[in-house]
Amino acid sequence: IALHQVIEERTAQSRSAERLVRSVLDSLEGRMCILAADGTVLGTNRVWDEAIVPGVPAVRTGGNFFDLVQSLGVDSDGHFEELVRSILDGRSRHASVKSRWEFQGVVEHFVVRVQAVRDHETARGVVTVVDITEAMQTQEELLRLTERAQLLALVAEHTDNAVVIQDAEGRIEWVNDAFCRLTGYPREEVTGRHRVDLWHGPYTRTPAFAALRSAIAAGRAVDVELPAETRDGGSLSLI
Repeated sequence: IALHQVIEERTAQSRSAERLVRSVLDSLEGRMCILAADGTVLGTNRVWDEAIVPGVPAVRTGGNFFDLVQSLGVDSDGHFEELVRSILDGRSRHASVKSRWEFQGVVEHFVVRVQAVRDHETARGVVTVVDITEAMQTQEELLRLTERAQLLALVAEHTDNAVVIQDAEGRIEWVNDAFCRLTGYPREEVTGRHRVDLWHGPYTRTPAFAALRSAIAAGRAVDVELPAETRDGGSLSLI
């Protein structure tokens, strides 16, 4: 009876530990599978099982990981497969590869990490696939915006028209050389000041100037012609 109770207790502990491990694996955001020496899938997590690639047969427990790699067409030169096999046969301990695949116009970027398994009779490697598509799209968008900003900055720097860039509060962040030449203000003197503070004279007391300030404060586009003064009191006409 005592032996039977010990067996039941150890069985319950084993099942509890198995449920804990399964719960942890299924909580991972990345797709994960465990491989035997020949690439046979010994186990997967929930995200791996739920991943569906149109036109590509699912590879779950009992299937072969290398069949999936060939189906996706992401390893045309066989380099990735060789990396994984080097881990499964004990020649390497880990590997990480960034790749992408496209199906029916949908592009997915991902990182595949393979880590060797120690001290197990059958398992030889753990594969995790992390989707980085959103991060790559953000990076590409930032690159496009940076390139566009650089182009606009190049145009603004070399145009004969005065260009002023202000923040949301109306403070000057940057002016081009044409602004400095036309107004006589050096860049370091106007940076950080409000653009409207550089206007002087009778025009600043008119309803038109008040309307201009209101439009700028509200973030509305303004297209007006107005008088202005240079740093030394000279007259300008600005649009």
